[in-house]
Amino acid sequence: MGEETLASESSALASRPGRCEVQPAQAVSRPGEVASRRSPVVSEGLDNLGADGAPARLGIMGGTFDPIHNGHLALCRTVIKQRLADEVWMMVTPHNPLKASADLMPEAERYALCALATAEEKGIRASAFEFCLPRPSFTWQTLQALQNAYPDRSFSLLIGADNWAIFERWFKAREILENHEILIYPRPGYTLPCSSTLPRGVRIIDAPLHHISSTEIRQMLREGNTETA
Repeated sequence: MGEETLASESSALASRPGRCEVQPAQAVSRPGEVASRRSPVVSEGLDNLGADGAPARLGIMGGTFDPIHNGHLALCRTVIKQRLADEVWMMVTPHNPLKASADLMPEAERYALCALATAEEKGIRASAFEFCLPRPSFTWQTLQALQNAYPDRSFSLLIGADNWAIFERWFKAREILENHEILIYPRPGYTLPCSSTLPRGVRIIDAPLHHISSTEIRQMLREGNTETA
């Protein structure tokens, strides 16, 4: 899930993915704690509903999160503060169709870091839901699986202006637009579209622009600079 281009074929999906578990690395546990060897997918078992028992509005922010940083968290906080979603799930992608897996930290480590970073965040949760799906899992397939697993909830998709610029090339882009709200946030080097030109169900998030990126953080770490954002 995340940056995608049109796929010629889609992989088969189960109608309801089974519960799956990940094993986060021991090294990322909090001081004084022992990380669980079997950490459940935290997007399971949530029972909060919207007003008057309406289906919970869940924002999905997909990405490799290699690594997660303050910009990711700030955006999720903005979505919650502006009441654009009741919760935001940071969907850790095991295999981004446009990124080489060999260049990524192991998926369990990326998930564990997200889980630690969001542990004290109200309304923000790390999710390893995609770890149970065929790989690579394109966004439309992930959204279908989520809707099948949680039929009483609605799912909005958070994407950057960079991905919106190529959204028409995404696999099943029209189906995503027809079935899910899309929330666009600013990205360095990309101009946000005019709200009046956007399709129905697509809106701009009034969020600050964060210039830090996971790529820059990895470069800083390679250079021995630990003052990352």
